[in-house]
This record gives sequence, C-alpha cells and structure tokens, in this order.
Amino acid sequence: MQGGFITVYAVLFVMFYSQWRASNIRGGHYRKVTVEFKTDSQLADGAFRVEGRALLGPTARFVLLFDSVARRTDVVPLDSIARLVWDARSRRERAADDVRATPVDPAAEPPTKPSAPAVLPTPTPPSKPGNP
Repeated sequence: MQGGFITVYAVLFVMFYSQWRASNIRGGHYRKVTVEFKTDSQLADGAFRVEGRALLGPTARFVLLFDSVARRTDVVPLDSIARLVWDARSRRERAADDVRATPVDPAAEPPTKPSAPAVLPTPTPPSKPGNP
C-alpha cells in the first residue's frame, strides 16, 4: 500500500511539475542561453551565434533549445557547439542589478526646494554679577 502511494505521488508530481515548467517556458520565463557554434557547423541561416533560447536539457549527444519567438525546439548536436553561456545570477540578483543600472533622469524628478539659510540664535550678553 505504501509503495503504491509513493509511486502515484511521484508520477503525479512529475506530471504537474512538467506542465508547470512547460507553461513557464512557453510564456518566456526562463534563463536566456547564448549558444556559440563551431566555425564549421553554422545554422541554416549562416549564423554562428544564437541568443535568448531556453535550455530544455541535454542528452548524451544532443542539446534541446527552445525558441520562444518562433515557438519551436531545436535539437543541436553537442559536437557542433563551441560554447554555452547563461547568466547564473538569481532572479533577485538580476533585478537588483537592473535597478542599479537604470539611469536616473534629473528632468523626471521634481525640483527640490533650496535649503533655508541657517538661523543663528541672537547672542545674549553675558550676565554680570548683580544684574538680573
């Protein structure tokens, strides 16, 4: 009974997780991968570099890449790939870097009021003994 429960749980988990992951990738929520091909194995259009693909996974001899713009999956032999490059930072790190990299437009900010001149207290004459 326990073995059957674990098996059913594992199968359901894999099914739901794969559906969730596929919908995220189709929606464009994935880490972008840049693929550089060897000089003797260019793409059909003559390009040696492809950017913005989703890495679905490798097999022993191929790499599966999803193109969300063309909505197709490319199966590329490992022998034709020179290099795979992706951003290994977490989502929070990328968002923080994007905020820091956003230039501040001074025209968009409201003008600040000039600071008021410092008000100095009026000096009080020193009190003399016997004078209140």
